[in-house]
Amino acid sequence: MKTTGEGKARLTAFTLALSLVVFIFLVPATPGLSSFIYRIVKQQDQLTIKENADVELVRYFEFEVSRSSTEACTEIWVGLPTPDTMVSSVIDEDGNAVRYSVEITEEQYIVKLRGFPAIKPGTSRSFTVTATVPKFIFPDTQNEDYVTMRYIPGWWSSEVGSLDIAVILPNGVEKSEIKTGSRKWDGIAQTQSGAYVVTWSFRGLRPDERVSVTVGFPEKYVTLPSQLEGGKTEPVHQYPEYRAPGIGEQGAGTVLVVLMVVAFMLFVVLGLSREQYSSPQVSMEGVGVNENLSPVEASILLNQPPEKTITLLLFSMIKRGIVRVYSTDPLKLAVEYERDLSEAEKLFIQAINRETGEIEPAKLVPVFRYLVISVNEKMKPYCRRDTEEFYRRRIAELWGEVKAQGTPEMKLEAVDRHLLWLLQAEESSAQLKQVFDESEQMHGYAPPRWWVTGFPVGPFGYFWPHYVFMGYYGISDRILRGEERRFREITESVFVPVRPAARAAGGHTGHHGGIFTPPSCACACACVSCACACACAGGGGCT
Repeated sequence: MKTTGEGKARLTAFTLALSLVVFIFLVPATPGLSSFIYRIVKQQDQLTIKENADVELVRYFEFEVSRSSTEACTEIWVGLPTPDTMVSSVIDEDGNAVRYSVEITEEQYIVKLRGFPAIKPGTSRSFTVTATVPKFIFPDTQNEDYVTMRYIPGWWSSEVGSLDIAVILPNGVEKSEIKTGSRKWDGIAQTQSGAYVVTWSFRGLRPDERVSVTVGFPEKYVTLPSQLEGGKTEPVHQYPEYRAPGIGEQGAGTVLVVLMVVAFMLFVVLGLSREQYSSPQVSMEGVGVNENLSPVEASILLNQPPEKTITLLLFSMIKRGIVRVYSTDPLKLAVEYERDLSEAEKLFIQAINRETGEIEPAKLVPVFRYLVISVNEKMKPYCRRDTEEFYRRRIAELWGEVKAQGTPEMKLEAVDRHLLWLLQAEESSAQLKQVFDESEQMHGYAPPRWWVTGFPVGPFGYFWPHYVFMGYYGISDRILRGEERRFREITESVFVPVRPAARAAGGHTGHHGGIFTPPSCACACACVSCACACACAGGGGCT
């Protein structure tokens, strides 16, 4: 049969039309993802094994949207290891609470992060998720009288620049008792209390590349669920499947990013994989810099005066709408709501006299003590000196970001966004004057809502940052009212020197251990930038 030219044209047109129809039906299957490109710049996972066999999980990750992406990220889904996992908080890089919801179904266990400023192409944003997985240490089927935990960090469908894992073992576990699987640890250190921290570092992970680490230790250091409840302890053998959002599950302009498959924190009993333990011999080396401290926590690390730290906490609560200032002299506060509070915020509210609205300075002591101890715990696997330098650079860089904005309105938005960091800079008021020319009055500019609702009377327009800074210094001068010494004693009692450890085999000769003066550092610790052998504990520093 011969085909005419007209017939060929019709056939070609039909083929193109059919291809277009197929394309139209296929594209919606992955809405928005085809033009969405991202990467994980860095990820740090800290796992603390409790004596009751619970595991406290803290994950920090920096999420970067590529410049070539045509979409912004407005929601992130993070998988949870079990339906019993309890998420306690999610914060961003500025210490702001991130709205989240936990969704548990037969098919998936996830926490959805939303409500944060859209991560636009060419920008990044960091998040810290804190959770607890109850009763997740299991008997080791290969080693009698041992328990084990195998950790598989969730893999992303993008590249991961760096992944650091730190596992803090229960107090009392000896170094010789620690066992690992086929992946030997990259470093080991001790906390100030003497607990061992084993660390692993991975670099340049490919999309969907999976890694795992294993740690085991004698059962006598924990109480397993079977011992508590008189039942049989069984590991989880099956895990939920995770899926990308289907058609119609995302709104216009929203890009959902799913941490693939097991995602967040996944633990499996070693007996499932039948790996043999070994006790590796390596030199000591810490994780390096802890990049997931909030502005208030960073102020503790940087040894800011206690009154400044307490005032930073107050301002963070005002920004969140938890409390409202209805008198500045004397300072009087009204509690607006008491939901979704951190432990420090709960303690702060207890220091407010509900009848008079005044703060009772003596009741702020537990607030500050909690913050100091909390930061000390979070710094256990990290190098204090390098972390201090990191946050000093961050503060300076954020001031540089404010100054680099092209218009006064953009500068004001940057000040509001990074306020809790900017306040910590030396001569911050002087820097503010350099940023804004008071001759330029912009009466039409509306100050942020928290400033209008959080203070009794506030200026509108261009000048609100000056009054915010003045209010910060004014409140901090009065908030402790003669109790400063008690607060400084807390710092000195927690950040105490520890004895330097013996030099580890294979260590470099260019660094030396020693005792340092608290609170800036407690010993010459082993970290990424200095390989001296010593406990990299909270309060530690590097020579």
